[in-house]
Amino acid sequence: EFLQLAKETMKYGAALVVMAIGEQGRAVTAKDKVALLQRSYRLLRQKLDFPAEDIILDCHLQTLRHDEHPMEVISALGDLKRLCPRAQLTVGLSNLSAAFGRLAKLREA
Repeated sequence: EFLQLAKETMKYGAALVVMAIGEQGRAVTAKDKVALLQRSYRLLRQKLDFPAEDIILDCHLQTLRHDEHPMEVISALGDLKRLCPRAQLTVGLSNLSAAFGRLAKLREA
């Protein structure tokens, strides 16, 4: 279904946003985010020749989750930049700043 939707997207010349949510739910660790998004990137590039610059990878940080550290997202962004050439990267800036807001030591600094 993923590749079929991507194929339809290509017909219109539109970009595709791929979130770090897979069959097992949302990825929380940097390792899981990178693995899931890199897999999607490779499928799009190898199976459909989807233009890399039209792939937007979203590391998906939720502000209200207690089990996700914002540094996991920052780490994932760096890895994805290196592993998925020409793909665009995104994460909600307000979500990232809110997640850092939970860190008392950072607020005190």
